[in-house]
Amino acid sequence: MKKILYATTALATAALVAGAAGDAAAQEYKSEAAERINLGISGYFQQWAVGVAQDIKDTGPETIKTNPIDNKQNSEICFIGSTTLDNGLTVGINVQVEANTSSDQIDESFLFLQGPSFW
Repeated sequence: MKKILYATTALATAALVAGAAGDAAAQEYKSEAAERINLGISGYFQQWAVGVAQDIKDTGPETIKTNPIDNKQNSEICFIGSTTLDNGLTVGINVQVEANTSSDQIDESFLFLQGPSFW
């Protein structure tokens, strides 16, 4: 009975020491986290007024009706950001959203990775 008690006490002590040593090692080599991604918001708005003067003499059933003045526009909102990791790798994002009414609101979107230059 004493042998079993000594064996379980030795195992419990070994597990406690090993667990504490592992925890201390993890705290000792703790690295700092990379900065959070810095995200910027920008955009643009473009608008054009278009005029046309056209003299169409065709009076058939397929006559094209033209509007002499038209208004065109284009606008986008851009989300662009990046951060540099501890190993020198730069991670970034670029998302461009159409600000006009459109069936496809996201114009462009991509993630990029860039390593340090050695030249």
